[in-house]
Parts: sequence; structure tokens; C-alpha cells
Amino acid sequence: VSLSQNVLEARAGMAQFWKRGSFNSSDVCYGFGFGRYGGVEEFLVLVKKNGDTTCTVYVVDDSGSTIRNYSSDAWTKRSASDWRFAQFGNDTLAINKSDIVQQSSTGAFSDVTASPKASVIDAAAGFVMLGATNEATYGDQTDRWWCSSFQDATSATAFVPSVTTQCTTGRLVDAPGPILGMKALGSNFVASKAKSM
Repeated sequence: VSLSQNVLEARAGMAQFWKRGSFNSSDVCYGFGFGRYGGVEEFLVLVKKNGDTTCTVYVVDDSGSTIRNYSSDAWTKRSASDWRFAQFGNDTLAINKSDIVQQSSTGAFSDVTASPKASVIDAAAGFVMLGATNEATYGDQTDRWWCSSFQDATSATAFVPSVTTQCTTGRLVDAPGPILGMKALGSNFVASKAKSM
């Protein structure tokens, strides 16, 4: 299995996992994440580039067996993209810099209306945080972050700034460069750049 450039998470034992499944050396992993399917079933989500130009999301159990896959137009029309995932309650969120936030709770992934495109994502304390974003109001700003509404990351207003919902956005400009990573630390988030955190 070859790994797409910059998908750092995929370097931790990913190839060994794929060897146990029905995948082969010509497949490409563009991102993966852990979560719970329908609030019960533990799973690993993968974005796999098939032998042609399309991507499919696979839900795979710990033995490498495919439980289900999603190959709707929402995914097959997206090719070589680096994807990252976060779990928010029973919702699995997927992001890349080419598409707005995608969400799934029990079935195929779908758009989160009015959400930004983003390079990094994580969830904590009832919020979802996005980094290195691109959307209509501020454009493509690699040092910009977005915080979802409190306890809402999937509705049409989840990423619409509001004092009432606590959704907001800002930029990290004390150090130069793009936001390269974002991870929850307790109830806070740590954003990392090439030479700062």
C-alpha cells in the first residue's frame, strides 16, 4: 500500500493492517480514522484509491475485513486527496482541502452545509475545530481556524459564526506559516506549525 504525501497518520502500522484485508500494493491510502459506527460498532475508516481514478470509503473491522463501503457520487468523484477524520459523538467527520466537511452517522457520507474546506480537524469538549481553511468569506487562509457551534458540527448552521451558538473563527499569526496539525488536549486544542505550537 502506498501512502499519499502528508498523510502522517497513515504511517503507524497502516501497511500491516491492510495486508490482513482485501487490499493490494497498487491501492493508495489517503486517510484513516477510528470511531464508532452508529454509536456501537468500533471501526476504522479508510479512503482507498481503486485501480482507476475513484476513491471509496471503507469501514473495516480489526481483522481487516470490510464491513461496508461507500462509493456514492459524493466520494467517487473525488480522487487524489488527503483526508483526515474525527469522531464527534456518533458522527464521523471527514475533511480535505478540496471539499467541505463530510459527515456520516449510520450511512453514506454527505456534505455539512456551509462548512469550510480544511486541512486538519479534531473534536473536544463539544466543539469541532478545523485548521488551514478555505471558504467564501475569508478565502484560502492556511493560518485560519474555525470552531463549530457548541454540540453541533453537522447542521446547516454549525459553521456559521454566532455568539449564541459559540461558533467562531480566527487566525494564528504570532508565528509564520500554515497550520499543519490540530489535536485535542483535554478540553483544549493544540495547533502546530512548522516551528511553533
